[in-house]
Amino acid sequence: MEASNPFILNHFMLEQQSRLDDSKQSSIIARVKTWSDQNPEWWVWALASYVWIIMFALTFNPVDNTIHNASLIFCAPMESVSGSALGFNTTGILKEPSLSSNIQFALSNGIVPWIFMLIAMMFPLLNRPVRHISLSLQRKDAEFGILIFLFGYCFIWTLVGSVYLLIPTLVNSFLEPTSSGSILNGIVFFIAAILVWLPSRVGVISRCEQTRPLHTDGIRLCSSCFRYGIQIGVNCFRMCWAPMLALMFAHHNFLLMFVVTAIMFYERYRTKHTSKFPGYAWGTVGFVLILFSYLDV
Repeated sequence: MEASNPFILNHFMLEQQSRLDDSKQSSIIARVKTWSDQNPEWWVWALASYVWIIMFALTFNPVDNTIHNASLIFCAPMESVSGSALGFNTTGILKEPSLSSNIQFALSNGIVPWIFMLIAMMFPLLNRPVRHISLSLQRKDAEFGILIFLFGYCFIWTLVGSVYLLIPTLVNSFLEPTSSGSILNGIVFFIAAILVWLPSRVGVISRCEQTRPLHTDGIRLCSSCFRYGIQIGVNCFRMCWAPMLALMFAHHNFLLMFVVTAIMFYERYRTKHTSKFPGYAWGTVGFVLILFSYLDV
C-alpha cells in the first residue's frame, strides 16, 4: 500500500535525482582537479593570456589611445614624449636633454612595459620547469613554489631589461632615431637567425628545460625555487636575448611581439631542436623590417 503511494514514489525519485546530481557534480569537480594537477602551468598561461588581453585593449583602443595609456605597455620613443620630459623650459625653447635625464626617463618608463612583455611572451615557454616544481614539491606547496620560481625568473630578466632599456637611449644619442629604429631591429633579427645555425643551439634550447633538486620545506623551499628561477632565466636569456633586444628597439610593438612569440613558441614546442626553420623565420622578420625602413612604411 505504502509502496504505491504517489507521494512516496515522487519523494523517492527526487531523492535519487538529487543523489545523481551530487554524484555528477562531484565527478566534474574531480575531473577539473585531476586536470589541474596534470597541468600545473594552467594559471601561468592564464596570467600570460590576461596580459595579452590588456595589451590588445590598450593598443587598439580608439577612444583613449593616449601616450599615458600606451606607456603602460610600450616604451614610448624619445621623440614622442612630452616636451617637459625632453627638456622644454618655461619659455618654450627646446633645450637638449642630457644623457642622464634620458637614461632616467627610459628606466622609469620602461620597467613596467618590460615586465608586461616578459609575462606575456616568456611565461608560456616555462611548461617543463613549472611541471618539475609541481612534481617535486608537496601538493599543498606546489603553487607557492611555482610563484617563487617565477619571481626568480622575473628577477634575472628585470636586470636584463634594465640594461636593454639603456641601449636605445645610447643609440639615439649618437644616431638619428628615424634611421636607427627598424634597421637596428632587422640587424638584430639577422643575428638571431645566425644563432639558430650555430652547433651549440641545441644545447642552448635544452638548458631552458633543465631540472634540479628542490627542497620541500621551509625557507629552503623558497631559496631553491628562487634559484631555480634564476637558473632558467639565465638559460632562457642565452636563447632569446636577440629577439627581446629587437623588441626593445621596436618599443614593444604589439604586432611584432605577437610574431616573435609565435616563432619562439613554435621553436620550443612544435619542432625539433635541430630544426633550422626559426632561423629562416628570424631572417624573414629582419628583412621585412629593413625593407619597411627604406620604404618609410
